[in-house]
Amino acid sequence: MISLLNTLRNLLCLALGLFQLLAITLGLHHWLGYHWIITLLMAVPITPIPVVGTLVAIWAATQAWSWPLVQSCAVFLVPLAIIMVLTYLVSDDRTQKSRG
Repeated sequence: MISLLNTLRNLLCLALGLFQLLAITLGLHHWLGYHWIITLLMAVPITPIPVVGTLVAIWAATQAWSWPLVQSCAVFLVPLAIIMVLTYLVSDDRTQKSRG
């Protein structure tokens, strides 16, 4: 069960990260007007920073895709909360196994 939760968490992290990368790339393209390859290179170091990447992705989705702020927050923060819960469940179970 733990390996399934861990795999699910990793896949969700990958999907969220790629979606954040896409949003940041297109948001920077929209804001700066640079070619998308240039903004992709700019987005790559921003995306993996936990809080910064999420906040910039939220901003970028409101700019590039004209999403309302509530929708953008829901799309990027709900999966992040699920990842946090899965991380807790995986780490809690491992901690209990090592104790007893």
